[in-house]
Amino acid sequence: MTAQAKLVRCVERGRELISAAISRCDQQLRFGIKSLAVGVLATACTCSATELMAQDWPPPASAMPPGGFAQPVGYHQHADEGAYCPPEYAALEAELFPKERPMHDIVMPFDQAIHSVFQDSWMRLEYMYGRVYKNGGRALGTRTTDINGNTLDNVTKQFPLLFADGVTTGDAIVPDTDSIEWKHMDGIRGSFGIPLDDRSWFEATFWGIEEQSDALRVPRIPPTSLNNVFGKPPIQFIATTFTTDGEVGTAIAVYDQDFSSNYRVNLWSAEANYVEDLRIPFDGWKLQSIIGYRHEEYSEQLNFGGTFTNISGYLDDGVDITGPLATPQTNNIDSKVHNFRHALQFGIRSEIKQNWLTVGVEPRVAFGIAQVRRRVKAVNVVQPGTLFEANPDPVYTSDRIIQFAPSADLNLYAKIDVNRWLKFKVGYNLIWLGRLGTADSSFTLNQISSDDPLLPPTADVRVKQGFGNAMISALTLGGEIILP
Repeated sequence: MTAQAKLVRCVERGRELISAAISRCDQQLRFGIKSLAVGVLATACTCSATELMAQDWPPPASAMPPGGFAQPVGYHQHADEGAYCPPEYAALEAELFPKERPMHDIVMPFDQAIHSVFQDSWMRLEYMYGRVYKNGGRALGTRTTDINGNTLDNVTKQFPLLFADGVTTGDAIVPDTDSIEWKHMDGIRGSFGIPLDDRSWFEATFWGIEEQSDALRVPRIPPTSLNNVFGKPPIQFIATTFTTDGEVGTAIAVYDQDFSSNYRVNLWSAEANYVEDLRIPFDGWKLQSIIGYRHEEYSEQLNFGGTFTNISGYLDDGVDITGPLATPQTNNIDSKVHNFRHALQFGIRSEIKQNWLTVGVEPRVAFGIAQVRRRVKAVNVVQPGTLFEANPDPVYTSDRIIQFAPSADLNLYAKIDVNRWLKFKVGYNLIWLGRLGTADSSFTLNQISSDDPLLPPTADVRVKQGFGNAMISALTLGGEIILP
C-alpha cells in the first residue's frame, strides 16, 4: 500500500470518529433538555395543585350580613340565577406562604433579659441655678498697733496710718472675705434608678456647678471725692498687716496705686444609694429609707495683691525719697485648697401623690473623711521702702491632711405627671458642707525679724491649717422618663 493510500485511510477513520462523538453529544443534550422540560412541568403542576388545595371553593357561608336578614349563598342582585356569590362579608383567606416577620419583631432571649432588668427604671435630668455662701470669712491681715501704740483688733474698719515722716497720716483699711458670695451659678444634675425588686431600688446621682469667682469689696484707690462718706477722710491705702515673730507689731504692706483680688470656687458631687420602701404606698403616701455613698470635691482659690508707687507720698522724707518710685513695688499672695470628701450617707424620702401631682421632701446627713490639699504662693510680700528684687522668685509651701467631714442635704420637690412615662419636676436644694479647707484660712501673715537690726524682716507667708463651712442653695428644673 502506497503512502498516499495510507493517508486517505487515516483521514476517513478520523472523520468517522468525529461524527460518532458529535452524535453522542447531541443525544445527551436532547436527553437533558427533555429532562428539564419534564421537571418544569412537574413543578408547575405541583404548584397549581397546592394553590387549589389552599382554598376550598366555594367557601362555606359566613356570618349574617348587615341589616339583620339572611342572604342565601348564590344570590346577588347583579348575578345570574344560580351563580355562586359569596356573602358580602365572607372571610376569604388564601395563604401560600407564612407572613413576613421582620428582624425587629423577633424577641431574642438577650432582649428579654435586658427588658426585665430595666423595666420601670427611670432617668432624670435637671438644670440647677444656685449660689454658694461662705460661712466665716477672715480679714486679710492681722491685729496691729495704731499711731498711739494701742492694739487695733479690727483692721477691717478704717484706721489712721502714720507716714514715714512721722507727722502725716492717711487712712487705710484691710479687706476681708466676709462679703464673698458666689451667685448666678449654672449647673446640671443627672440621676437614674433601677428597681432591684418590688420594694427596693438602686439609684445614682451626679451634679456639678460651673466655676464662679467674686472679688473683695474694697474702696477705690487712689481716692476720689466719692470716697469721702459722711465727712470721713478718704481712704488712701489698702493694706495687709502682719505679725512679727508671731506677735502683734507694726509691720504692714500698703498699696496706693491699685489693688486686685479674685476668689474662685468649684464643686461637684456623685453618689450611689440603696433605697427601700418602709411602708406600702396604698394611700398615696410613700416612705423610703436611703443609705449610700457620697463623693464630693470642693475647691477654692484666692489671689490678691496690689501695687505701691508712693503716689500718696507715704515714703516722702524730704531728703532721699520724694514723689513716685522709679520701680513700682508689687505684692501678691495666691492660696489654693482642694477638698476630696468621702462619706456614708443616711436619709429619708417622703412623698405624697394625689392624681397627677407628687410632692416630696428628702433630708439626708453624711459623715466621712476628707483629704485636704493646700498650696500657698507668696511673691515679694514686703513693706514699702524695703529693698526688693525686680522679679523675685515666688515662695511655695504646701501640705496635705486627713480630717473628719460632715455634710447635710435637704431636697424639696414637686413632680407633675405629663403622661405615664414622662414627669416634670421642680425643686429646691440646700446643702451644707462642714469642716472644709478654705483658701482664705489656709495661710499665715507673719514676718521674721533679722538678728541684724540694720536688716529688714523677711516675709513668712506660708500654708497653715484652717477650716470653714459652705452653704449651697439651688433651684432645680427638669424632667423624668420612666422606661416601659
